[in-house]
Amino acid sequence: MKKGINRWSLPADWTIRQCMEAAKKAGFEGIELALDESGELSLETGAA
Repeated sequence: MKKGINRWSLPADWTIRQCMEAAKKAGFEGIELALDESGELSLETGAA
């Protein structure tokens, strides 16, 4: 079994990269991302 953490458990002002780095450093093997209304990962986010 792998352990992961949800994006909402980390500071809201952190980028996705910062969240992933912190989760990895803390020993988590995965992160569940959250879709926001706007911002880095949202319905407005392009394929790139």
